[in-house]
Amino acid sequence: MNNDSPPTTERHPKTRSRVTNGKKLLPTGHSQSVWARLMSDTRDAMVAHLGGSDAVSETQALAVRRIAAFEAELIFLEDRFAHDTAGGWGA
Repeated sequence: MNNDSPPTTERHPKTRSRVTNGKKLLPTGHSQSVWARLMSDTRDAMVAHLGGSDAVSETQALAVRRIAAFEAELIFLEDRFAHDTAGGWGA
C-alpha cells in the first residue's frame, strides 16, 4: 500500500449530499415511513453503542447505515413470513 498519498481533507457539509451529512435518512423516501423509522431506530441504537456520533468514524457510519437498512428489510421479511397464507414459510 502506498503511504505517499495526500491526506484527505474534511469537506464542508454544504458540499456533501443531505443523505451523506446526516440531514436526510433517504434521498427520496419519506422519513416517517415504518421502514425509515425502523432504520433510524437501529442506526441510532448502533451509534449509541459505539460511543455516540462524535466517536463513530466515517467508515463505521457507512457500515452502521448498511446494517440498519438490512435490519429494517429483515423485519419486513419476517413479517411477511409470519403472515404468509400461501403455504410458504409461515404455514
